[in-house]
Amino acid sequence: MVKKLVVINGKTYERSALAGELKNALDRLVKCQCPQDIGHDCVECRQSTAFGSGRYVNRIPAHTGTLIGYLCAECSLFEGDEEE
Repeated sequence: MVKKLVVINGKTYERSALAGELKNALDRLVKCQCPQDIGHDCVECRQSTAFGSGRYVNRIPAHTGTLIGYLCAECSLFEGDEEE
């Protein structure tokens, strides 16, 4: 039986082993790049913005690249903004 070998960046891999390595690498890449949904929590302070929390009314949907959730009113204020 002839082994099929593949050379990548100077390293030699057996073709059957390479398929498993590529799958594992892709799984790790996808896992790292998928944003985590944190539900009703604020993406900045991680406090609840759920109904009844006192932060529900002025929350806004937010996405940081790694987290999906909401931004509470306190965290959405820009520097220099004043609460009324």
